[in-house]
Amino acid sequence: MEHRLIDFDGQFQEHLRTWMRECRGQYETIEDMEEDMPSVYGKWMLQRAGWLEGATPAEFFYRYDDPVLLVGWMIAYMASSTGLPDPLLDRIASLGREAETPLLGVLRDEIPLPDSCDRRGVKSVVMNLLNEIQSVAPLHDYIELVVSGEDSELSEVACDALSNMGPCIVEPVLAALDRPMSQEALESLVDVLSNYPGDARILGWLIRLFETSPRKALFASDLGKYGDEAALPALMRTQSEPGISYLDYIEIRSAIEQLGGEPEPERDFTGDPYYESLKGV
Repeated sequence: MEHRLIDFDGQFQEHLRTWMRECRGQYETIEDMEEDMPSVYGKWMLQRAGWLEGATPAEFFYRYDDPVLLVGWMIAYMASSTGLPDPLLDRIASLGREAETPLLGVLRDEIPLPDSCDRRGVKSVVMNLLNEIQSVAPLHDYIELVVSGEDSELSEVACDALSNMGPCIVEPVLAALDRPMSQEALESLVDVLSNYPGDARILGWLIRLFETSPRKALFASDLGKYGDEAALPALMRTQSEPGISYLDYIEIRSAIEQLGGEPEPERDFTGDPYYESLKGV
């Protein structure tokens, strides 16, 4: 089947222009109109349209059940100058695990993409869809993506997905930490593990990176969230260091309080750039 690329965005913009022209007198300011635009969009999604052969924008893609067809349609949109319709993504997600195979095919480069596609953009959309259908199938794909360091933007998407997959990721990610990788990749994976409390190995990695990484604020926050009071000695020790920045200091104090500790009395951070910027707020 040839993919028919309907310009949903263009149709809504035309509808919006008509609505603004007809309803302008009912609002005091343009800002007041803008507040109602989400409601206008919601109503438009449920209106039957001649340009969709009588279907509503919300239901049009529900005429189709084949996930391969729908994922191919998504790719065709992303290879064109026509905006990717949200209802198409909603339909793919509604198929759940039925959509997993073609989505994984795109992620793993088993389904070729047109040269006009933004490959990163397509893969980011695919990864978000896999996350939405709660697929754990790409677990190892995501770990490899982060470890390789080939694409920092997709690595961020992969880490977000790993954070939402549940405890099944713990053993594979812990095993990956022994592999050669950049410091950034290592810190990203340990940050992911901070979402899975109750493991002494994870706590050990969090404390190690808190003590050695320049990103102390991040790992202080992770330790507070992790909820193990065994991290208190490292946090208490570091909060007293003379060269610590104000941003790190306030995250460390917060973590100490979360874990039931008693932070030291507040220090003077006059001259610290972040502290001075807050004074001017």
